Amino acid sequence: MNEDGCRIRRDGAAEVFAGVRHIALNLLKKETSFNKGVRAKQLKAARNECYPERVLNSK
Repeated sequence: MNEDGCRIRRDGAAEVFAGVRHIALNLLKKETSFNKGVRAKQLKAARNECYPERVLNSK
């Protein structure tokens, strides 16, 4: 997720965004309708309008 290039440096915001990234990665790992790696799931979520909703609603 390009954390090294992130320029967030204010008042604990970096820790908050690290937590958000961690949650996003966990949701992508948990989603099973697309049987590929996390990187492929990230790319699919960026290209497909419906896939992020499917990731958020995965059980």
